[in-house]
Amino acid sequence: MKKFKKRSAKMNITHYGVLVRRQFRQIFSNAKLFVSLLLQAPVMLLIALFVYNENTFLPDYVSLFDASTIIFVLVFVSALMGILNSYGEICNERPVLTREVFGGLDVTGYVLAKFTVLALIGLAQCLILSAGALIAIDFPFTHPFAGALQFFLALYLTNVSVAAMGLLISSVLKNAGSAILPVLVVILMQVVFSEAVFPIEGAVRNLCYITSTMWGVSLIGQSCDLNGYWMRYAGEPYKEIYDYSPVLGIAALVAVAALCLLLAVVKLKRDYKNKD
Repeated sequence: MKKFKKRSAKMNITHYGVLVRRQFRQIFSNAKLFVSLLLQAPVMLLIALFVYNENTFLPDYVSLFDASTIIFVLVFVSALMGILNSYGEICNERPVLTREVFGGLDVTGYVLAKFTVLALIGLAQCLILSAGALIAIDFPFTHPFAGALQFFLALYLTNVSVAAMGLLISSVLKNAGSAILPVLVVILMQVVFSEAVFPIEGAVRNLCYITSTMWGVSLIGQSCDLNGYWMRYAGEPYKEIYDYSPVLGIAALVAVAALCLLLAVVKLKRDYKNKD
């Protein structure tokens, strides 16, 4: 067990750096874990392309149902990678974490180190996922470069925000086995409240605003101007979420991630508040 000194901001930064390096060493030294992380994005991309209809985006025609479907599937698999990578990260280390906190480990640095590693893993995975999708699918972005960037940000920010949810779940529970139910709840929320699969009405629709996939789908649909296409034919928007501002979508995904990380830190600090 590494003995951590207390407690200045400079020392907390030191804790953060040590923990990031340790986490990467654990990943690279575990061949099974490394290969599984490496293969996640290509496998998820292949699964997503199975549901892609090649006639979805034609020069003079867009199948809005098929467009919404492939957009949702790509956003959903990025969210799925985020939760699968993160939900056991803290609870699996509870015995070690307890000893190190009593040895002076800074809890905030610990959570941020976990999130940093997950965000970098998610960055690599979403680069693979977005590159493959952009090569295979001719999205009708209104501005090609900005649209491609917005597409990547939708996948990546969805991934890291759901990874932050996984860390929050992991901070609350004591072992990965007990995380199965809350993980399933998060996954189901990403489907039901995405606004891409089922129409949601009434007060329960407010849950869509804390659902990462909804914002990811919104960002991509807006970049393809799907509502503009439908307005030219039907005189009304296809989905309200495709009119949301990209700035609002990005800000919402960042806010979800920040809130989950804050709650994870607060929960762990309460668990170890009597360590001194």
